[in-house]
Amino acid sequence: MYESLLERYGDTAFADFTKASEEELRELRSQPGVPADYVAFLEEVGWGELGVGWSFMFYSGPEDPGFVYPDWQGPSGSLLFGDDMQGYCMAFDGKGGLIEFDPRGRGEPEEGTFRDFLEKRLKGGDD
Repeated sequence: MYESLLERYGDTAFADFTKASEEELRELRSQPGVPADYVAFLEEVGWGELGVGWSFMFYSGPEDPGFVYPDWQGPSGSLLFGDDMQGYCMAFDGKGGLIEFDPRGRGEPEEGTFRDFLEKRLKGGDD
C-alpha cells in the first residue's frame, strides 16, 4: 500500500522510523476507530518523526486525547495519531474521518483519509 511513498521518500522522510510489531498490529486491528490504512502504514513504514520540509511526529499507536490535553472535553472516540511538535495534533474521529486539534484541544474536521493526510504533508502542504 505504501511502496511508492517508501521508494520516493524512504531514505529521507522515513529513515529513522520503527515498524510496529506483530503483537502491536494485532491489537491495532482489533481496536475500534482505527483505519486500515493507518495500520498498514505502521506495518509497512512505521512510526517516528517525519521531516520533509514539514515536521510531524507519528505516534507508535493511537493515543487517547488526554495524553496531550489533560482537560479533554472533545468528542468521544477520537484517537490521536501524531502532532506537529507545536501543539497541533491529528486524530481519527472514530467515524472514519480526521480531525486537527489546536493547542487548546479545539478540533476542526480535516478532509480525506489518513493516506491523503500523509501525502499532503510529504508534498509540504500544511493547510
